[in-house]
Amino acid sequence: MEGKMAAGDDDELGYVVEQASLTPRYLIYMTLAGVLAGVGLLSNSVPILVGSMIIAPVLPPVALVAFGVVHGQASLAARGAGIAVLGLGTAAVAAVLVALLMQVTGVIPPGTELLGKPMLEERVRPGWWTLAAALAGGVVGVVALTEKKTDTLIGTVAALALVPAGAAAGIAALAADTDRALGGLLLLGTNFAMIVAMGILVLAVLHRKAAPLPLTISVALIATIVVLMVMAHSTGVTPGQPPSIPSF
Repeated sequence: MEGKMAAGDDDELGYVVEQASLTPRYLIYMTLAGVLAGVGLLSNSVPILVGSMIIAPVLPPVALVAFGVVHGQASLAARGAGIAVLGLGTAAVAAVLVALLMQVTGVIPPGTELLGKPMLEERVRPGWWTLAAALAGGVVGVVALTEKKTDTLIGTVAALALVPAGAAAGIAALAADTDRALGGLLLLGTNFAMIVAMGILVLAVLHRKAAPLPLTISVALIATIVVLMVMAHSTGVTPGQPPSIPSF
């Protein structure tokens, strides 16, 4: 029985490793996701922003971090983190380039405040409510991968928590707004950590592997998130309530 479970675990891990491969296709999809995220944030377009999340294959590498931790393979966890960071960085750069192109071509009139969009503002001023998507993304994403479900829409929840935040941070940096750029990075970092933490907990429950180290790492990530958010609120970097977004 234990041998079968071990074999199943190895097969499951191998599947996730395969899904989280660093390929040209992965980088192309992340680039296009960044382009759409930049356009969506700057035009305040919900459909375009949703499109960026649908095509972003960011879930597998982030989930690989959790799988690597639970299976005691630090190299795989580091690999997943590296691929995810590279992909998210690529998306953020693509969003910045789109903003620059829109400025140069006059699509965005000279002197326009890049950050004067409600949807963009929401992603550079994180609050407790912003962790909900990351929590859900970590749970549903890891469960889907253990069942070998590759439906892109499942990964949309994780992409929702990560891609727009990275794009918003890049655009804020372009606008030379350090506070908002840091706010976007804070949102990106806390959401990333929450997805990994919830993934570890889900795998521990599904595999009945209540090993001390993975659980300690998960608790440490959640504690770090709480500390960072409390510090951000106490210093006024993040608001206590979601920003007001007008009806369209």
